[in-house]
Amino acid sequence: MLKGRKLNRIEKNENIMGYLFMSPAIIMLIVWIILPIIIAFVLSFTNYDVLRDNITQPFNGDIDFVGFDNYIMAIENPIFRQALGQTIYYAFGSVILTTSIGLILALIAHNAKGKGFFRIAYYIPTVTSVAVLVIIFDGLFRPDTIISNFLQTFGIPPIHWRQEPAFTMPLAIIMAVWAGSGYSMLIYLAGLQEIPDSVYEAASLDSAPRFKQFIHITFPLLNNKTFFLMATGFIGSLQVYDAVQMLADYGDAPITGGPEGSLWTVVYYIYYVGWQQNKMGRASAISFLLLIVIMVFTLVQRKIFKDQTY
Repeated sequence: MLKGRKLNRIEKNENIMGYLFMSPAIIMLIVWIILPIIIAFVLSFTNYDVLRDNITQPFNGDIDFVGFDNYIMAIENPIFRQALGQTIYYAFGSVILTTSIGLILALIAHNAKGKGFFRIAYYIPTVTSVAVLVIIFDGLFRPDTIISNFLQTFGIPPIHWRQEPAFTMPLAIIMAVWAGSGYSMLIYLAGLQEIPDSVYEAASLDSAPRFKQFIHITFPLLNNKTFFLMATGFIGSLQVYDAVQMLADYGDAPITGGPEGSLWTVVYYIYYVGWQQNKMGRASAISFLLLIVIMVFTLVQRKIFKDQTY
């Protein structure tokens, strides 16, 4: 077995310079990502209280290791179970609709005349801030609006969606779909431009209609883009916080968690437990439970798309 060649002086100096250039990024990664994760994991097994305990002196205060008690209490807590269910509901609703509508918009923007206009128009909602979205959609989904009058034809009563428990999470999903479809369109548009025209020309020679071309050519060749959008979409949606928190706290009569807790999500509940109840140990435990859920969803999607990505 041949031994590795020894580096000469110039190569060693180049390596040292390379590590020196990378050192700021490595230090930032350790200080702001790796170290906080380790500290949070340790805190998840303690009764750490933000106001009571000094984290720099863990053995001189009242910080005690409680084992898996924080995890058990979180799982048994009905608010956490409600938040987890609503988070999964939000994730499925927003990701599936955003991905589907994004594909439709991409097909329009790819094939229609005036492509530039459609691409800009569809992407503009993506850059809208969450605070603006809350104000707009709260105003749109009130009684006596055009949308409310239109929905009455489908049997939906004229109500203020943000104040009705059964409609608050659907409102959050509608906001997410409106704001995120433009990004999905952009990703799919890049995928459509990668498909060579010769594939469609060959299908046309076989007299394959456009619908069959989409089913058997376009959609399968976009599976890598679909996997990317689904995976990143679920990771982001399972961590949703800002939209639901603003919907719950916006207006003259803010309600923590929304009406009847209808806007609880896991991250929103983590914030409530950690920064309003000051139970940082339990909040850390809930964070790692959420991490497990995200990992499961990601692995399942990877398994589903593994043999279908080209």
